[in-house]
Amino acid sequence: MYYTIYQLAWFFLIYSVAGWCVGVAAAAVRRHTFVNSGFLNLPLNPSYGFGAVLFAVFLPELSENPFFLVLGGAVIAAAVTFLTGFLLERIFRRRWWDYTKHRFQFEGYISFPLLLVWGLLALVSILFLDPLLAGLIDRIPRLAGLIILLVCLGLIAADFVVSLVSVLQFRFRLKRLSRLSEDFRDLSDVFGNAITRRVQRRVLRAHNLEAEKLLEAQKEAPEKSGVFAEGCCFHKLVWLFVIAAFLGDIIETLF
Repeated sequence: MYYTIYQLAWFFLIYSVAGWCVGVAAAAVRRHTFVNSGFLNLPLNPSYGFGAVLFAVFLPELSENPFFLVLGGAVIAAAVTFLTGFLLERIFRRRWWDYTKHRFQFEGYISFPLLLVWGLLALVSILFLDPLLAGLIDRIPRLAGLIILLVCLGLIAADFVVSLVSVLQFRFRLKRLSRLSEDFRDLSDVFGNAITRRVQRRVLRAHNLEAEKLLEAQKEAPEKSGVFAEGCCFHKLVWLFVIAAFLGDIIETLF
């Protein structure tokens, strides 16, 4: 399935916002605080949008071959991740992510286990998400959709210019640009803090429920000695992999 430039522009916008939200949620789980996962002030991360657009342009022909679809998604993700990280470090003089402590990595920009995740995301986006989004986008009146796109892309361009000016410390400082940068940052803080609070509430609620269940189990059976499948080991992980692969094949066949 091939997409128009209009649909690809919407893909860029939607996936940029979705990727930013996922990054903020992940940071809330790891660091228990709001961290802006993008390099702009607005609540979006263009690298996810560019990756999704490249998936939609180059990978639809592989939709009937899941293995090569995942492999192609991993290759595109590796190129986008490396180029984005390299350019951001050269322009903004800082690293936005660093995988040097990971066992399988390249120059700190690429983590090979994460490339597998990107490949699976490419599979999901090509087979399910992109056709669904394309259908929803076509339901938007064309004129209203174009206006929304132009406004959003204009804001992204303005945010990029403001970020570049503030980071490179140009001699000329425009008050309007500084004020616009603060407005963009406030908008990101509102969305980011809302996502962080929601994630923290869910994590805390899950921990409380687990603690309550553990206490109830201890009260009901304090002298119980044997526990089925206690702990985690390599043998159990192998069996989980085999069982999940077998069930997944059956589900795909039925689907």
